[in-house]
Amino acid sequence: ITNTLSHGFILPGTYRNFATDDSSTNHWLCQLLTLGEGYQNNHHHDCNAMSQAMKPSEFDPAAWVVNKFFAIKENKNV
Repeated sequence: ITNTLSHGFILPGTYRNFATDDSSTNHWLCQLLTLGEGYQNNHHHDCNAMSQAMKPSEFDPAAWVVNKFFAIKENKNV
């Protein structure tokens, strides 16, 4: 889903936050279907960022869950 909708398949509502060397785009529908992984242009701009959301209007629920798991792990002496 992510690669098909975010690389070259232009849907209404597709946008790019960053000028990257590829055809990656962001799309709200892809983001909803993949719980935050639809921000491909953001990912290609900064592939090491935990959250794919780069604007206040973008929401990445998968990053929120991962962040909570790290917080739980840090609070335990494992």
